[in-house]
Amino acid sequence: MQSHPSEQKEAMKHYLEIQLSLNNMLRGKESVTEFLDKVEASDCINMDDYLTETLENLEFLEVI
Repeated sequence: MQSHPSEQKEAMKHYLEIQLSLNNMLRGKESVTEFLDKVEASDCINMDDYLTETLENLEFLEVI
């Protein structure tokens, strides 16, 4: 079942806001805390899943 176009538009808006925030964080224009607060406030991403996946990616890249 597909979601309503307005729901898709809202989800894309949140996704783009998070991507912009991530870009700003990586460029040093925003803190990690600010970024995570925006992710959590979007309420469209489960923070536990997001952080788990991020840590797995960082381990895979041997960053941590």
